Amino acid sequence: LGYLTDTFARELESFGRLDVLAQFTQREIDYFNALPPELRSPETARDGALAMIDHGDAMRNLGKTAEGIKNANAAIGLLGGLRTHGDRSEDTAVALGSGYRLRCSLLANLEDPGAPGACRDAQAMLRPLAERPGASRAARRAYVEALSTTGFEDLQSGDSADTARVTRQAMQIAADL
Repeated sequence: LGYLTDTFARELESFGRLDVLAQFTQREIDYFNALPPELRSPETARDGALAMIDHGDAMRNLGKTAEGIKNANAAIGLLGGLRTHGDRSEDTAVALGSGYRLRCSLLANLEDPGAPGACRDAQAMLRPLAERPGASRAARRAYVEALSTTGFEDLQSGDSADTARVTRQAMQIAADL
């Protein structure tokens, strides 16, 4: 199911069908959690983590912040584990950056002081991927999302100069997508 999720998630969000998105991503998570260890691979772990990120985003939009944070932390744990074990693929790095971006957004909703650190983690993970020559669309899109989240977080904390800087940067990259 993993290959369908990204497009499907964006479609459902655009139509406001967050309830359907939440059900779909929960099924993906349940499928991943039910996989026996011998059938798990870095790819299935990454797909499971992406489902957790999509589910966390849906939970945030549905006002279920605690469940969103649980999903963000689980996804970050899975993806961090892949990197610890040598996975340096762009797909895993982009997913991990997206997990940090989600954590930032959720913590910002709670006015948690950890939100800016999570935003910095997302940017640090995604910047090298998005700014290199020939950067993939996925890396640039994830970086735009991280910058936009950071801009909003900076605005909430009263840092209008950084808000303007990261928002301009996000708009430049988004215009090229």
